[in-house]
Amino acid sequence: MASWIPVASDSDFSLSNLPYGVFSTNTEGPRIGVAIGESVLDLKMLASYHIFDDLEFDTTALERETLNVYAGLGKEVHSRLRRRLKELLVKDTQLAKVLRDDQDRRQKCLVPLQSVIMHLPVLVGDYTDFFIGLYHAQNVRFYTTDG
Repeated sequence: MASWIPVASDSDFSLSNLPYGVFSTNTEGPRIGVAIGESVLDLKMLASYHIFDDLEFDTTALERETLNVYAGLGKEVHSRLRRRLKELLVKDTQLAKVLRDDQDRRQKCLVPLQSVIMHLPVLVGDYTDFFIGLYHAQNVRFYTTDG
C-alpha cells in the first residue's frame, strides 16, 4: 500500500508501520505524532481540525504530552484511529481534501523528521521491572563466577 507522502522502499516508517511517539520542535512543545516516511504527522494538530471527532473517543487524549491517556483508551480506539490515519495517508485517499490537497493544513500537520526532538513517550509512574511473571522467572539464568 503506497502513500501520497514519499516513503523510501527501505524506510521503517511506511503505512504498514505508523509508530506513535512524542515529539517537539524548536517552536512547539511535546505532542503526539506518528512517523511516515521522512515526516511526523502531528496528531494534536489533526485533532484540532476535528478530523477524528466521528471516531467516538475523547480526542483530547491526542493533545497530551505523553501517550499515557491515549494508551489507556484501549485497542478498539487504537484500531479506529490507525484505520483513519491510513485512510488519510494512502495514495488514492477518499479523504484528499482533508489533508493531502489542503496545502495549509498539510504544512501544519506534517513536520520534517529532521526538525523534531523526540521525547520519552510515556510517563512511568512507579517501579517497573521486566521480571513480572512466571515466564520470566523460568527463563532467567543467574551466572556466577568464582572469584
